[in-house]
Amino acid sequence: MWWSGAGVEPPSGVRWSVFGTALIIASAAYFTGGIVGFLFGVPRTVQGSAPFKRGTQYRANTNLEQVSDWLTKIIVGIGLVQVGHIVPALSKLADSMKAPLGGQASSAAFGLGLTISYALLGFFYFYFWSRSLFKRELGIDDTPRQQNDAEEPDQSAETE
Repeated sequence: MWWSGAGVEPPSGVRWSVFGTALIIASAAYFTGGIVGFLFGVPRTVQGSAPFKRGTQYRANTNLEQVSDWLTKIIVGIGLVQVGHIVPALSKLADSMKAPLGGQASSAAFGLGLTISYALLGFFYFYFWSRSLFKRELGIDDTPRQQNDAEEPDQSAETE
């Protein structure tokens, strides 16, 4: 086991408790990082000045984009203001995870590494998901389209 190097192994009930606690910490960090990654990765709709074609069309609702912009600005602003408090806060977080993760000498470092790595994993996964697959769900297409509507009737007239 990972704690057997210390010379004292906890009872099997504690092992499962440590495993469950680590799983909960990793899941919480993953989804917290995922929410932030999603907010940073929300795609923007381009509001063009091109006239609408064929009947009534509706413009995209940009409320999600506006909320995403506000929240990312708040997160970056608070992060910049509180940058000096990050190291003491991470140290306090590591100390608070030491006992639930087995109380070993390496438990605090393991908990902090687990939290940071899963938060980053969740951030990047949801960021890239929202930049690529979420666009498809919303029906947003990044590929530039040429407006050949005026040329199509000419081409069809030439082929007849």
